[in-house]
Amino acid sequence: MDSLTAGLKSVRRRLVAVRAAEAGLVGALLGAVAGAVLTLLRIFVPQVLPVWAAHPVLPLVLVPFGFVDLFVIRLLEGTSLRDAALAADRAGRLKERLATALEVRDGCRPGLLDGRLLDQAREAAEHLDARRLPLATSLGHRGKAVLLAVLVLAAAAFVPPLAGPPLEPRAAERAARALENLARDGTIAPTIRETLERTVARLRDAGVRKGDAQRATSAVYQSVARAEGARRETLRAVAEIDDPDVRRIVRAASRGDSSGAAGAAAALAERVASDAASGGMPPEARQRLADSLTGAAAAAGRAELTDLERALAAAADAVRKGDPKAAEPLGRLAAALTDALGKERSVGVAAVVAAVGQARRTLDLAASVPPAVAEAVAGRAARPIPVPPPAAASNGVGAATGAGGVQIPAGVRPEDREVVRRYFGG
Repeated sequence: MDSLTAGLKSVRRRLVAVRAAEAGLVGALLGAVAGAVLTLLRIFVPQVLPVWAAHPVLPLVLVPFGFVDLFVIRLLEGTSLRDAALAADRAGRLKERLATALEVRDGCRPGLLDGRLLDQAREAAEHLDARRLPLATSLGHRGKAVLLAVLVLAAAAFVPPLAGPPLEPRAAERAARALENLARDGTIAPTIRETLERTVARLRDAGVRKGDAQRATSAVYQSVARAEGARRETLRAVAEIDDPDVRRIVRAASRGDSSGAAGAAAALAERVASDAASGGMPPEARQRLADSLTGAAAAAGRAELTDLERALAAAADAVRKGDPKAAEPLGRLAAALTDALGKERSVGVAAVVAAVGQARRTLDLAASVPPAVAEAVAGRAARPIPVPPPAAASNGVGAATGAGGVQIPAGVRPEDREVVRRYFGG
């Protein structure tokens, strides 16, 4: 074998190994970049990753994978003798002597060097020590960058996801199924039902985390609190209507006394149907009462109390017209109020709170009800809605509601006392 070729082959072998190592370090850096992206996703938005991709060690695995990948590719590509000659010329400061001699010998550049100069190139190649030639150009810098990237990724592997660990799939499915069954209950308010359905969908997402489940179930609690607060504000608006029979309806409904509420509604219907001369309600008083009922209907609509909204609207229309058949819409209003005032016991608010608490225990989450929700659902709902005493009677007779019933002023004639008791809830 020609001494020039033999010397360059040893350089080529070393050059291929060095270039492969440099390419491998580039692959390791690319793997570190991919690992950094994966780490950020794992920490901040782990729900977008499948469970296997959210493992904290995976970013570190990408570094050696990237190194081996590009190392093998560059190793298989190899290099030519001319590249080895150029590298040896640069490393040995031979001023392209070996590359030029190689071209002359192969007939690429005939006549440029005589035999004596070719012999000098062969002699230089024989004395080349490939192990001592500084062939690497960026090995050290890339190696330091890879080491730093590995240290950063190793430290990031100990940072837990902000959304917490993943949910156990079977537990998530059990909790989702229970809440899904609850959402089918027709007595659940629409806003609460929609929140339950969103929570069910979230629990069934791939890669869902405990933090996601915590927020989703807390949203149900907040929805319950808002719906309960809106319901009670609506009922308070009804209770504050300045009419003695309406307040009798509210008091009876708050006790669950449907017959008492119906009786008060019948008394109100009689007043609405009678003229002022017969002890009924004057037109201006009917108009004021109808406006109050309309305002309460709007509040019920905002609270999504559909049945109560319709009953209030129908009652307002009957009162405004002085309808002789007002007993029917006012009776429906009494029934709707009795149902609405009992919703904390019979329409599923407590069932929703209990079901969400059970789902959170199934998912190994904090099962306690937030204080604001407990106050809105349990605290406020447990206290009766206050019914203010009427400031004045609709027929001009003053009366105040006390614990024992109606307090009739001393100036009222005895023959009128029965009428006062009848109209003011005595």
